[in-house]
Amino acid sequence: MTPLVATAWTSAVPIDERVAAVAEAGYRGMGLVADDLVAIRDTIGFDGLRQLLADQAADHGTTIAIETMPFSIITTVPMGAELVTAAAHPGVGLLIDA
Repeated sequence: MTPLVATAWTSAVPIDERVAAVAEAGYRGMGLVADDLVAIRDTIGFDGLRQLLADQAADHGTTIAIETMPFSIITTVPMGAELVTAAAHPGVGLLIDA
């Protein structure tokens, strides 16, 4: 079976609940956009996201993907790749949507 990855625009649902719901639905990953990162920064913080990835996402086998958008603050694939590299976590990746 081909692994499914869920992507969605920014949601008011807290990130930890979204990770759990994605995993429970049988998806292997979910996308985040720049607005999600702002919400995460303002709530659990990036250290909290790293911990969430280490604990919850990895336990569920879920990957967090960052998607670049020309109208967001992460406008290019190289910018997204730099952010993913800086995250330095196996549970985060770059979503490339053609």
